[in-house]
Amino acid sequence: MHMVIRVLVYAEDAEEAMGIARGVADELCENQEPFDYWTDFMEEGGVVAGKDRRGEILAVQQVYTRRHKCESRAGLKFVMDGMKAIKREFNQNLKTVRAYLTTYGDEELFKEKKRKSTNLDQVEIDANELSIVNNVSMFRYYCHCLGQYRGSEIWLYDQEGSGLRTPFDLWRVLEHNERSGIADPRSDMPLWVIPFDVHF
Repeated sequence: MHMVIRVLVYAEDAEEAMGIARGVADELCENQEPFDYWTDFMEEGGVVAGKDRRGEILAVQQVYTRRHKCESRAGLKFVMDGMKAIKREFNQNLKTVRAYLTTYGDEELFKEKKRKSTNLDQVEIDANELSIVNNVSMFRYYCHCLGQYRGSEIWLYDQEGSGLRTPFDLWRVLEHNERSGIADPRSDMPLWVIPFDVHF
């Protein structure tokens, strides 16, 4: 499967930003964990990834922040779309985990043993979720998805390769850590977002 992650980096210019972000992408694909490979949006020829798969996405753009204003807010919107995707995945996984907790007891979840009859009529889920919840062995997988720090549920990363899982994580980067109490020597540089089409 493919997804477009966004890497946020501090850099003097777009070229430096791309170099730093490619290093992050390499690290996120090291030993194929959590991703198998990446393609950026710099040039044609990805065939199954990048521009050839997704169409035109800007390869690098500055992110509008209070400290570093720029002409366009498209970079900031692209970042916020990534946070919306994280929230969407989180809510879906949370709903599925809740359905499991309503349907099965602790021992059934631990032993991954489906009971002969379940009270699924008391759980508000759609037909697709019903088939998921019927497979009790998937419970731990959805718990894993809910708790990911990096991987298929996380669409935003900082320049250390850490997933930006929550609005607070993102706020710390957008505010250059000024008010979070963490001194960052890069805070005088502009913030950039670089997308990568990754496979997992």
